[in-house]
Amino acid sequence: MRRRLVAGVIISVLAMQVMAVLIPLVKWRAWGHRYGLWPFVDYPMYAAPHYAGEVIDQYAVIGVLPDGTARRLQPDDFNASGRQFVKELIPALRGRDQRRMARYVQQYDARHPELERLTELRLEAMPYVLSRNGVVPGTPRRLSTMRLPDSAT
Repeated sequence: MRRRLVAGVIISVLAMQVMAVLIPLVKWRAWGHRYGLWPFVDYPMYAAPHYAGEVIDQYAVIGVLPDGTARRLQPDDFNASGRQFVKELIPALRGRDQRRMARYVQQYDARHPELERLTELRLEAMPYVLSRNGVVPGTPRRLSTMRLPDSAT
């Protein structure tokens, strides 16, 4: 009797462990996510290899003030998280979506009342090229420019 109880507990613990791995995996695949080595390596930075000669873009949002001064803006300037900055703000700026950007411009103005209002936002790609000797900065390029209307700035 005691052996059956111990065996039942062991089987129950193992079954719960299998469920803890399989249930999220099934849900994520049903939602279109792919996690090749989950749960061991599910971090995107480790999911795909990078090779010499490959270009990796880092995006920079540049705000231009009325006097022409340009300043690099960070997620905190828009009261946004890093994820919001990458997944929402950068695509909206790249697509020159005035409606979506209006919220971020208002948040910028509220966060920086001491500064003049922005007249223009630019999205620039700051590429880095992988080489055998390390990472080499590439030539920056402008991806989009969005003039801000007077009412939104």
